Amino acid sequence: MRGEQFIEKVFHAAAAEMARIGHQDISIEEVAARAGVNKTSIYRRWVTPERLVIDMFERGSEARRAVSDTGSLRQDLVDHLTRYEVRRQQPVVLAIMRMAAMSAFRGELGELVKKFGERERLDVMQLFERGIARGELPRGSNPALAYELTHALALELALTDRVPGDGEGKSAPRHVATLVEVVLLGLANLAMRDAGADASAGRRR
Repeated sequence: MRGEQFIEKVFHAAAAEMARIGHQDISIEEVAARAGVNKTSIYRRWVTPERLVIDMFERGSEARRAVSDTGSLRQDLVDHLTRYEVRRQQPVVLAIMRMAAMSAFRGELGELVKKFGERERLDVMQLFERGIARGELPRGSNPALAYELTHALALELALTDRVPGDGEGKSAPRHVATLVEVVLLGLANLAMRDAGADASAGRRR
């Protein structure tokens, strides 16, 4: 078995074990049995279960694509959320995301998860800041709030088992585009409401 094939088999088995019992109770022996490989081969590459899980997370982080910069905030958001929907189909990535969403990681792995989350938060906020600078959202729009809304939608798309739009005759891409439109309209309306309130307060002074 070639190196990459071996790694993929082990990662998929480890993801299944994480989903079954959590990362803290995972064992090399159980992973080896599930993957159908020799435990000694796993120990040669990862001396502890924690190192195996950390390597899984680091590889997933390296494979992460940066947020788009198409020149359109709407398209950048569609691309970003669509990637989360696609991740739902990748067992290793999905297992790690579910554990991270529950704040289940501790120690070195917990620190890695925090760093990854903070990097993604800054990337997505920058995406909105570019949109505000281009005039796609009003001045005064809140990039931090925009991130919170987008992150909640991203987790919904990644962590739920249903296909977005099921039962409504909508395709996943159309559903994602509709979600983006709702986020942008809501942010724009909120910014304009706040601007109007500030203007009214200024006239009363």
